Amino acid sequence: MNLFIWLAWVHPNRLSAVVHLPSDGPDDVLGQICGEYRRWISAHMNLTVSAGIGKVVDSVSQIESSYRNASQNVSYKAVFGPDAIIDNALVAKKAEFEKMKGYQPILELAHLFRMNDAQWIEKLDRMLADMKTTLVTQADLAGFTDNLTRQLQKEFQALTPEIQARWSASYRDTFRDIARTAETEDELHSRLSGVMAKLAVEIEKDRVNRSNHSIAMQIKAYIDENYADPNLSLNQVSDLFGISPKSISYLFKEEIGEKFMDYVLRMRFDHAKNMLLETDRPIHQIAEQVGYTHVISFHRAFKKIFDLPPGEYRNLYRSAK
Repeated sequence: MNLFIWLAWVHPNRLSAVVHLPSDGPDDVLGQICGEYRRWISAHMNLTVSAGIGKVVDSVSQIESSYRNASQNVSYKAVFGPDAIIDNALVAKKAEFEKMKGYQPILELAHLFRMNDAQWIEKLDRMLADMKTTLVTQADLAGFTDNLTRQLQKEFQALTPEIQARWSASYRDTFRDIARTAETEDELHSRLSGVMAKLAVEIEKDRVNRSNHSIAMQIKAYIDENYADPNLSLNQVSDLFGISPKSISYLFKEEIGEKFMDYVLRMRFDHAKNMLLETDRPIHQIAEQVGYTHVISFHRAFKKIFDLPPGEYRNLYRSAK
């Protein structure tokens, strides 16, 4: 079969072809030509080729409309994937893409993600799976991703400044790059899922850290208020907060910077020092008021910390004032 083909590069990665077909040629001759090119390029160049075929026209004056038709078809590579030959018949098999009814699904997705509700994964999967059954272009995929990026940024205003800074520095541009470069629904799905899962881990870590800090501060406040309780202990606080003694020890040291009992002793003896120097209360009363039921234990602990018994400490530092 004699064919005349005119070729022109219309874009750095797009080649346009005008084919003059004989009137008695097979119906699918354009598909066959594209298939031959695709197989040869795949075998010799390790590349994939997607082809968009426009409608057959009868005159030179109609070539422009056929070219626009072919360009539109190849833009559906986002749906059909790389290495596809897309003509009007294939496009007709797909349901006409109905633009998203408002942006409610994306709003819900962004909110679920910010709340660390695992349902965001299922919702993203479902939304992109729905796209795959409809007729979308690469521009549609980019629009979806750009809108998701905007909604996430709004949601993150409710998170900590640390997460907002991390989003701006490390993630926002990644989402924008995905919007610009993802060519298919499968690629978009893979890249979005990956980067969102990574960001979700960072948000959860920040949330845990804030929770740990809050718990440690509550324990500290409890010690500040109850240091005089002779029963104050790690086990008592463990029962009160419903957290294991080991976990409390770890959280307190990490968040406050002191061991639990070191902080308790510091609070008790800071108050004891003040009472020794500023009041005339007997030492046994001071011992009771900072949590010691036995004055001998108070004497022993005080001397261990200050190298002086409490009476000598009072006499020495009162006279120095």
